[in-house]
Amino acid sequence: MTDIRSAIYLGVSALLLAGCQSLSSLPSTGSSVFTGVSSAPCPAYMAGPSDFTAPFPAKCDEMQLSASGLRWIPVTDGDPARGTPGPDATVVVNYQGFLAENGLKIDSSYSRGESSVYTVPELLEGWGEVIQKMSPGDEWLVFIPSELAFGDEAVGDLIPAGADVVFQVELEGFLSAEELAAAGAEAAADAPAGELQGPDMAAWQAYLPWDPGAIDVTTTDSGLAFVVLERGDPEGERPTPEDRVILHYEGRLADTTEFFDSSWSVGEPADFTVGGLISGFTEALTLMRPGDRYLVHIPAEIAYGDEGAGEIIPPNADLVFQINLLAIAD
Repeated sequence: MTDIRSAIYLGVSALLLAGCQSLSSLPSTGSSVFTGVSSAPCPAYMAGPSDFTAPFPAKCDEMQLSASGLRWIPVTDGDPARGTPGPDATVVVNYQGFLAENGLKIDSSYSRGESSVYTVPELLEGWGEVIQKMSPGDEWLVFIPSELAFGDEAVGDLIPAGADVVFQVELEGFLSAEELAAAGAEAAADAPAGELQGPDMAAWQAYLPWDPGAIDVTTTDSGLAFVVLERGDPEGERPTPEDRVILHYEGRLADTTEFFDSSWSVGEPADFTVGGLISGFTEALTLMRPGDRYLVHIPAEIAYGDEGAGEIIPPNADLVFQINLLAIAD
C-alpha cells in the first residue's frame, strides 16, 4: 500500500458528488438484487482507454444490475482479497466517461496522463455506489442512469440535462479515512521542517463547490476571487509579471470540482514567468508574497475563455486553483 498512500497524500489528482452505501449492506454477486442477466454474450470491451459505441447492452450473460438501476460489465478482474472501499475511503482510479446516448467522450483521466484521487463522498451517486463494490485491479464498464449521475441539471455545454452516462472505471487502490490520516502523519513526521507536504485537502472540502458569497472571499475588479489559506512573510516582495516564480499548485474545474493539473502530483514545484500565464493566475500571483497559500477562483473570461484547453478544460470553464508561492527566483 505504500505507493497508493504516497499517491493519495501528495494529491495525485480530484468530477464527481455524494451518496454512499455501507459495505455490510452490499449484496454479493448472484444475490436476488441482481436481475436482467440473459444468456446472450456481452460485447467485448478493451481495457484502458478506448472508444465506447452506444448503446450499452440491456442484458447479457456478464451483466450485473443493482436495485438502484446501475448496470455493469467486468472488463478486468482484480484481487477480491484486497477488499472493497468503504463510504469514507479515498480511492485512486483511472476512468473515462461517455454519454450513453451517442458515445461522446465527456472526461478521461487517461487524457491527463495520470490517475485521479477522490473521496467516496465527493463522487456522483452512481459512482459512489459502484466503487464500493470494486476491488483493486477491477476494471468495469458501468451504465449510470441520469438520476444517479447529473440528474436534471446540465453540466456546461457537454452534458445535457437528464443524460445517462457510461464510465469505464479501473480501481487502482484505496485507503480508509483512518489509513489516510496515518499516512499523512507519517509523511509529516519524515519530512524536513518547513517542507510543503501537499495541497490543503481540508480547504478543498471547505470551499468547493465554490461560494462567491463566503465571508472570507475577496473579489477584485477583474472578477478574480481568492481566500487566504496561509500567510508567508508579511515583509516579502510581491512578484511582478516579469519575475520568475517557484510555486506549487493544484487546479480543478469550478463547476464539477474535477482535478486537471497539479505540481504536487509530480513531486516537485513548478517554475513560471508570472506574465506568461493565463491572466487570472498572473493577477493572483502578483497579490501574493513568498510563503502565501491562496485558494483562487478564476472566471472563464480571465482563464481560457470560450476556447478552453484541449480535452482537459472545456470552453467557458471557471477554474479554482490552490497556489503556494514558494519563492521569487533570482
